[in-house]
Amino acid sequence: MHGPPKIDRALPKSHKAFEASYKCLKCDYCLKNPDFSERVDIFFELYAQKYPDHEYLHSARFLQAETLYDRKELEDAALIFANIDRRSLDTKMQRELLFKHGWCLSESGQFDGANRSFSRFLAEFPEDPRAAEVHNKRAEAHLSLGDYTSALKDFENALALNPAPTLRRSLFKAALACSAKRRILRV
Repeated sequence: MHGPPKIDRALPKSHKAFEASYKCLKCDYCLKNPDFSERVDIFFELYAQKYPDHEYLHSARFLQAETLYDRKELEDAALIFANIDRRSLDTKMQRELLFKHGWCLSESGQFDGANRSFSRFLAEFPEDPRAAEVHNKRAEAHLSLGDYTSALKDFENALALNPAPTLRRSLFKAALACSAKRRILRV
């Protein structure tokens, strides 16, 4: 006995097939399908031209970037995060995009971009529980760019948000090193 035909095969390139394909992608994402990234690329090949601004396209790319982020393929994830229209995502996805895009850029040595992403994250989601972590990561990016004043300010903000003893000790050492280097450069 044969089951009903799959909509994406029975009516290829129709709106129903587009919706069904997107729902299948979401399932593949949840199931951690190892071929997920390639499936998103195929989804784009099939539907991007017909539905260029549809939220499903940006959501699919977001899930693809998340998958690459989880696999520690940070440079590839950063490229995909950069090409997603944030306005088409819900607030939770926007928050994750800014956080993870900044993280990917920072870990890839793209500190200017990381600072922009982290700054937007902090401006739009100041109450996020990861704010201290973002201040700390942005401070590291500032240090890498030689902006010691901004780095110190971010270290201080991270400490104010998370006064846990272990974080406090490590950030205090980093701030001292930053301060000492800044004094040396002024001389």
